[in-house]
Amino acid sequence: MRGGFCRRRSLRIRAYRRRTHSLRRPGGAQAAGEHGFQKPSAYRSALAGLVVGLFWWPLGALAAIGAIGYFVGAVVAHLRVRGFDVVPSAVLLAVATASLALRLLSA
Repeated sequence: MRGGFCRRRSLRIRAYRRRTHSLRRPGGAQAAGEHGFQKPSAYRSALAGLVVGLFWWPLGALAAIGAIGYFVGAVVAHLRVRGFDVVPSAVLLAVATASLALRLLSA
């Protein structure tokens, strides 16, 4: 009975390592854009939304909501690969949240 428990546990551990191996690099850090998640067109459209949002507030609010979603995803991705250097993403998340709050309070 004990042998079966240990075998199941080792199979679960092996399966977990196979699933998470592709998320990690040998040094423990993940290179930006390594899996093709970051596209230059996304940056350009976000920048355009923020600039136009300075003059038309509904688009600025939507751009802030998009930035909040992006940085929440960044923090979650860092924590998922056990990269605990989330301070830059968390600071930008706070800035995006503050900009949305100020935009909605001043509208």
